[in-house]
Amino acid sequence: MKNSTLVVVIGLIFITGCSKDESLEQIKLQKISSAYTLNQSNGKVIWDSILLDDMYLDSINLGGVINNTKGFFQPNSANGMTIKWIGIQNENSTTGLADLKQSSPNINFHFVLETECVVVNTNEAVYGGTITQIKELSVNGPNIDIGWRFYFKVIDNGSCGNPPLDQISNTYIFSSPSAPSLCGDSITFDGIWDTNGYSEVFSPGFVLINNY
Repeated sequence: MKNSTLVVVIGLIFITGCSKDESLEQIKLQKISSAYTLNQSNGKVIWDSILLDDMYLDSINLGGVINNTKGFFQPNSANGMTIKWIGIQNENSTTGLADLKQSSPNINFHFVLETECVVVNTNEAVYGGTITQIKELSVNGPNIDIGWRFYFKVIDNGSCGNPPLDQISNTYIFSSPSAPSLCGDSITFDGIWDTNGYSEVFSPGFVLINNY
């Protein structure tokens, strides 16, 4: 996860969690920053800029295995992001779609994505997709457009016995087309995903990873 070369990525990271209230108008988005964090909880919103230079890892070899994930997440908060996704990847092809929708005082969007990658580590997966349709967009922040990428992490806790609920990261990453892809040799399963914790996926929501 170390890389001595600073990689500048223009992007946006959403983080759901506890935070102080701060007007979006007071935050100047800096083009030299690699990404942006958005903390949102109970209608309170704060933006911060971060760098992604520590997210890069050695290449992950799929080894001919077909990775797949699908799921549905609907947050408890009315201001949160609803996500539906399905993604299948092997060494030669990737298929699938995702649907993202959020309605809140400062952020309203509805995106459709094509799957870019599905990287799996046991019962954890990182899903990456590319925005192909914008059905709604009103965001006080970066100018997200067709071709931007979106990434998130999920955990499938299984169904045998009485397992804990499945989980989804509180951090979501949006990166511009000019930024390097976070698929393949740049995916990490801890680091930035673990920093802000996870939300439980309550029914009717679910997470499935490689039929785990």
